[in-house]
Amino acid sequence: MSELQEIPIWAFFLIFLGLFAQSTFLFIHSRRNGHLRWFWGIWGMLNLPTPLIVYVLYITFIIPYRERRLTNDD
Repeated sequence: MSELQEIPIWAFFLIFLGLFAQSTFLFIHSRRNGHLRWFWGIWGMLNLPTPLIVYVLYITFIIPYRERRLTNDD
């Protein structure tokens, strides 16, 4: 038997549902904040959960750090 035949169909459905939900969340959230919405949406459809983790780190650490650094250059 092939490896794909051993995986139940509901597992494929759950994986697709998780990828679709993650991609939709990343696209909508990045569109609201103006950060490369198509990149995050497409990357969110490729694997799970790496894009979500990277996006959260990017939004919570890198962008605020850049904004603080730019405003404190007096």
